[in-house]
Amino acid sequence: HSLMIIMKDHSCQRLLSIMIVLLLLACVATIVVIITPSSSDDGTNEHLRPPSRRQLKQLDPKTLQWKTLDKTYDQQHSSENYCNGRFLITSHGGVGSTDFMIEVEKAVHQRTRRPGANKIITNIRNDADNFKHKAATLWKHNSSGVTRRSREGQYVCFGKVLVIVGNPFRTIESTVPKFGGEHINKLKEGSGFGYDSRNLTLESLYEQISNTGTDTTGITHYITSWYDASQTPSEWPDVKVVTSKMLYSSAKYYATWLGFDEEQGDNLDVFSAMNYNVSKHHEVMVNVSEEVVNNVLKVFESANQLIVKVEDNAASSF
Repeated sequence: HSLMIIMKDHSCQRLLSIMIVLLLLACVATIVVIITPSSSDDGTNEHLRPPSRRQLKQLDPKTLQWKTLDKTYDQQHSSENYCNGRFLITSHGGVGSTDFMIEVEKAVHQRTRRPGANKIITNIRNDADNFKHKAATLWKHNSSGVTRRSREGQYVCFGKVLVIVGNPFRTIESTVPKFGGEHINKLKEGSGFGYDSRNLTLESLYEQISNTGTDTTGITHYITSWYDASQTPSEWPDVKVVTSKMLYSSAKYYATWLGFDEEQGDNLDVFSAMNYNVSKHHEVMVNVSEEVVNNVLKVFESANQLIVKVEDNAASSF
């Protein structure tokens, strides 16, 4: 009897130990599910999610993009040539920048794989580094380059800036239905207009602009800030402001300006084949009154006039 009691006690202890282990594993699994960010199957929210540890390890010229720098702002700017070979491509969204950046990324990747070729480093098209949609006023700068902290909190420097601008309505109507106020809030940063709800709709945004008589999206601020930067070369590095039409009509020219070179082995045929697709850049006003439409058009007059000026200046320089 004593032996049987001892065996039963041991069996109970083992059973209890197994149950405790299973309970702990269940708790750990629940915690992992809670802290793991959800993902979208179609990738539409890709640029809104912070990069994973695996992605952060890939932010290196050897794999595709830029290497995070541990130098401070002052250390980077102590050398005039430090930012050379690094370029920033930025836009306010909805203007075709991603299509161009996809081909740029491929060209950068091919360049890094060729022994002896000068390396080229750029920012990330899905905005994982938090650089793509920043107004000029959010960058530290001098004639050598622009610098700001990455999402990792370290300074990254770029010696050239290609700014892609276009119709503000296209930006609004291609981003708000997908992301609510998330994208608009990136443009509003530094403009003093606060932040919009993640549930922002096109109708509510247009009515907001109409009622205030102000571009509360930050798009006009973005365009104006980079245009002003391009006009003050003594305080900024080489900054080119282009429209979607300019970019895709002369994509090879701008790829060469960024630093790609057929003599270095870069294949620029894909840039030569690019063309401006008008159907991708139309404007559509949604279900709002004619009064709201006219008010919004008036608010964006200055931005649209500046875009026309950019194209006129480019036409006279070619």
